[in-house]
Amino acid sequence: MDFSQGNVIKYVSRYSMKGGPEDLKKAKWYLERMIDQEERNV
Repeated sequence: MDFSQGNVIKYVSRYSMKGGPEDLKKAKWYLERMIDQEERNV
């Protein structure tokens, strides 16, 4: 698991107890970064 994957899991796991929508936005940012990296590797 790389840094971005770990952050997606971290923010999605804790959003309901800690950061709310802001944590989901952070997870989305890391997920979009992962998608961009995968699309460049194709």
